[in-house]
Amino acid sequence: MPATTAAAAAATAANGGDGGDGRGLLMRAGEAVVRAAGTMASAGLHVRGPEFAALQAAALSAVGGLLPGLAAGGDGDSNATAIAEAVVALVRSCWESASEGDGDGREVVPVSAGRLLLSLNTVLPPSSLEASQAVATLLKQSSQVAATLPVAARVLLYSSLSAFLMPPRLLHGDMGKVNDLEGRSRAYSELVAPVLGPFSAALAGWQGWTGPPPWPGFSDEGVSRELSCSCRVLSRLCRTFVSTPAKARRVLFQAVSPALSPIVTLVPPLLEQALAGGSKEAGSAAQGLLRLQVSVVECLGKEAGPTFASSAVGSLSAAGVGGSGNGNDNGNGNGGAQHGAAAGPPWLSSGSFRLLASVLKARNKETRALVPQACELALGRLHALGRLTSMDQGASGWGERWLEGPVVDTLPDFLDLSKELLVTQLHCFQPSTSATGVPGTSLASALSARASLSGGGGGGGGGGGAGGGFASEAMATHFSGLMTVFRLLLSLPTPPASSPLPGGTTGGSGGGGHSVPPDLVRRGLSVLEASHRTGGLFRFPPFAATWLQPLLTDALWGLAEGAHPLTHEEVHRLVFDLAEVDHRAFATEFLPHFLGTHYSWLGAEQKEALLAPWRAGTHLDMPTFSSFLEALVSDLSFFRAQANAA
Repeated sequence: MPATTAAAAAATAANGGDGGDGRGLLMRAGEAVVRAAGTMASAGLHVRGPEFAALQAAALSAVGGLLPGLAAGGDGDSNATAIAEAVVALVRSCWESASEGDGDGREVVPVSAGRLLLSLNTVLPPSSLEASQAVATLLKQSSQVAATLPVAARVLLYSSLSAFLMPPRLLHGDMGKVNDLEGRSRAYSELVAPVLGPFSAALAGWQGWTGPPPWPGFSDEGVSRELSCSCRVLSRLCRTFVSTPAKARRVLFQAVSPALSPIVTLVPPLLEQALAGGSKEAGSAAQGLLRLQVSVVECLGKEAGPTFASSAVGSLSAAGVGGSGNGNDNGNGNGGAQHGAAAGPPWLSSGSFRLLASVLKARNKETRALVPQACELALGRLHALGRLTSMDQGASGWGERWLEGPVVDTLPDFLDLSKELLVTQLHCFQPSTSATGVPGTSLASALSARASLSGGGGGGGGGGGAGGGFASEAMATHFSGLMTVFRLLLSLPTPPASSPLPGGTTGGSGGGGHSVPPDLVRRGLSVLEASHRTGGLFRFPPFAATWLQPLLTDALWGLAEGAHPLTHEEVHRLVFDLAEVDHRAFATEFLPHFLGTHYSWLGAEQKEALLAPWRAGTHLDMPTFSSFLEALVSDLSFFRAQANAA
């Protein structure tokens, strides 16, 4: 009997019947397989051969197609529970029969059965899974079952367990009978244990390797797939437990804690291989580990404590993610930039940024101690991705070279990290005695000192003390690197040839070249605004002395040259907030300086016409300020058209 005919018979039997409950239909599908097997045997075909494997796979697929209709057409939870019982029984039967066979059956059938089991998670309500004795038995015996399955089927089993292990397991079924927290933790840990197996196996394999890197263990697809799947399962558990009571999170923490040490230990060698262009399998496992670290920090940060967060950041340094490879500053606070990290795949940077951002959300002294290291790692990643050996924006074409790399793809995650640095941890940049005012450090004094229009040099700034008003020289360097990124978001890479870019470079006639997506500009500006609203960033003395005027110049230049047509409201808000630090100096000193430097072709009467509205008052509200900006941009455009027509 050909496999296609047998498969059709199985599907017909599965869909037939007199409208009985889900259990009956599913059992008939199983019986169809048995009948077809008998037909094959009487025809002299090997029952365990590839044709029988194809038959079983087809029957399982047919059952999977029936599940949504069966679940919707039954009599509630009792029918759904019956479906769960029947499906698990059918799946286990197929797994057991496949383990006795050979050839294709050992791979095709278990995988098809695993897919059917996984479909229960999306079709049936959690309450029906909780009430299923077959599901409870599968959970308890999952370690033994997994040992008999091929890798692909084990991955599907682990994925299924991720749904069966959701928080309701703590409230219903066998778990609900365990009243004490310790007993409940022990029972839940037994259920989670099979998912942790790949971590121990991978760690044992790596620690047993004595040859030079890269370690070939993760070139094996089986090892990496199992580890990646376990990471996904545990990440999903963590995300699901985020909103549960503290007691439930402690139960989860006790269950996953055996994997925490292997996770931190495995990250450096896997990331090193990714940086060196290692195998795709190793990269997949490394991505999974990074995501899992983020999930653990965000969900179980209090339970895992600052030690795990510190170890997670340390694992990035140990892998050379920031460029130094040893986590040391080398005395300049910018080791990553000096040593030059390998670019590596974009996911490595995005994953590193997400992990660092999740760690820096905490407000405690242990987290504050990690801020310099986090800055070095993050900026080192940007240097590598942008193919820059330093953040010196005076180099020819620096903005375009930065945008040509894969930096833009990872900027959303970098900006999320920047928000934690400049909002949650802004105080780490400031000396302990720092004030939020700007005594002796205003826009006017910056102009009179002729602060560079290309932006503050590597972390200098007004204010005196260590690092020029910063907590340290290293933090001054890191702050300079962060502000440079925000300047890049505001800069116009290809301005009109007649007008130089802030920084000394010139471009062709506007409109060509690279550009920053408007959503990234919005996100960047929202970070600056949030930092100013919560921590007074724009009144931080070193910022006011070194970065206030350059950011104003970039923002106003972009508005005047049409660089931000989709984000002009956000840029208006930035200009308003920056100007509000010293409104008189903005109107009487900055604007004349800006027009004289970048629009030197303006006549004296034209300049006076542009400046007159700003001199009317010492302070303007946001709507009035914005209307003045619109008029300034419009008048500049008109005067330029006149000059070009002359």
